[in-house]
Amino acid sequence: MNKVLILGFISLVLFLLSASASWYLRAVKMPQSGESATADKTHATAADAARRNQDGAPAIVALPAAEIEKSAARPPYVAGTEQALNLATNLRERLGAVRDKEAQLDARQKRLELIYQDIRGERGAIDELRKQVSNELKAVEGKMAAVERQRSESEQKIQEKSAQVSDMEKRRLELVTLEQTNIKKMAEMYDNMDAESAARILQQLADTAKLDTAVKVLGLMKERQAAKVLAAMPPDSGLAAQLLEKLKGFDRAPAQASK
Repeated sequence: MNKVLILGFISLVLFLLSASASWYLRAVKMPQSGESATADKTHATAADAARRNQDGAPAIVALPAAEIEKSAARPPYVAGTEQALNLATNLRERLGAVRDKEAQLDARQKRLELIYQDIRGERGAIDELRKQVSNELKAVEGKMAAVERQRSESEQKIQEKSAQVSDMEKRRLELVTLEQTNIKKMAEMYDNMDAESAARILQQLADTAKLDTAVKVLGLMKERQAAKVLAAMPPDSGLAAQLLEKLKGFDRAPAQASK
């Protein structure tokens, strides 16, 4: 857009210069035509004077040819010529200023193009960095998703293990309760048996590595019956001493101890 305006201004200046020159030339030629007519008139006057001399009339002196040519070669002063010259000078100065401005604009445009190229290069680097960061974020998100899946699986396994432990504890309590119930029944049975028979059964339990069961049964029996059973055991076996030693740490039920 700036270049179009500059070209239009230059065209206008050239047009004004051409018009001023044409006007100046027309102004100069018009006096020359008048001088030619004056010269012709002077020659005619000289010829008439010659004819009058022949007739005896007074002679008229003609102007020299050099003086006539000098007056014809020097153009008369025309009003407005100086203004036209000043206008042309002003237009030339403006044209130079416009050209300087155009050169400055071209240099500024080149600098802006260099800056734009730098910005475009930096934008490319930023886009590449943004792409790299996006890829890294995607990789991190994938790893986080994998860790979250592993955490969920671990929590599920922990819950399953906890459920299994709860089931095992429940079964253990059930077994303990069942064992206590069975030992209590066995103790009641041994209370109703004679001491020798109960002593033989407890001996068999000890021989089959069930000494703890024998202690529990003996501990739940009535104290008088338990004493009889211990007395009925063979003294050389040492089983009675072992059972008595283990009965020291046995927690007898209060109700059973009162009987």
